[in-house]
Amino acid sequence: GFIANRIGILWMESAVRFAFEDGLTVEEADAIIGRPMGIPKTGVFGLMDLVGIDLQPHVAASMLATLPEKDLYRDLHQPSPFINQMIETGFTGRKGKGGFYRLNTESGKRVKESIDLETGEYHPSTPSQLESVAAGRQGLRALVNHPDKGGRYAWRVLSHTLSYAASLVPEIADTIQDVDEAMRAGYAWKWGPFELLDQLGPAWFSNRLQQEGMPVPELVTAVGEGNFYRNQDSTLESFGHSGRYNTISRAEGVLMLSDIKRAGDRIAGNSAASAWDLGDQVLCLEFHTKMNSLDAEVFKVISEVITLIPAKGFQALVIY
Repeated sequence: GFIANRIGILWMESAVRFAFEDGLTVEEADAIIGRPMGIPKTGVFGLMDLVGIDLQPHVAASMLATLPEKDLYRDLHQPSPFINQMIETGFTGRKGKGGFYRLNTESGKRVKESIDLETGEYHPSTPSQLESVAAGRQGLRALVNHPDKGGRYAWRVLSHTLSYAASLVPEIADTIQDVDEAMRAGYAWKWGPFELLDQLGPAWFSNRLQQEGMPVPELVTAVGEGNFYRNQDSTLESFGHSGRYNTISRAEGVLMLSDIKRAGDRIAGNSAASAWDLGDQVLCLEFHTKMNSLDAEVFKVISEVITLIPAKGFQALVIY
């Protein structure tokens, strides 16, 4: 919990603060923060509603009481009169009268509403129309390079969050994979901070930080033109604070599909499903569809898998 919350609290506060400063609606902010970054679709405002908005001041007080004097969180944290007013009037999220979102009843129908971050009034929720959200489907760099306010917002949040995470190794964790695993397990992120940095490219990230006058964490400088994770002779390695790559070891009997993915390409698949060779004559069929639903594209891959099993000598199939 400590590793995840040290990074996660700064991520949440930066995402909320920058949404106010950059003039985004809660729907726009959550659309940017959510799926394009591999974060649950609750985004940040939906997450605050879920855990309770009134918890935030207590968490902030704890952070300020215990963190080092020069910690980035101290510079980033700003009390929000808007949020304080919400708490005082009972708008504390799902457990209260409502939060950044609420369900209202009109003419016998349940209507999802969102709060206006300028006026405090509620209005029917509308999907984000930001072009940067669509650009995010092409990758993180396409998202943060997009010129609209969503792209600028994405960069502000990611630059602060990923820089912070990189600056905390080895203070809060011995390895980068410990940090990534903590964020995946604790905040349900699809990718941890260092996996996100690899998607952006550490060297590219470093150059952009320098261009904008932001400090570059030592670990990002040290990895240079490389990535934080690499596949070396079919062995997965991670970059350490010692300046060297180290083999990632798993407990006996533990096999991570994410390791298989980093080590090589899938042997069949499309946008809906993928087939992976797990070794030991075991094939894995992974679904990518929403709620693992079966559509025409999934059945195409299933047909390929049925052919692959006898052709390649597989003896077992795992469905993931």
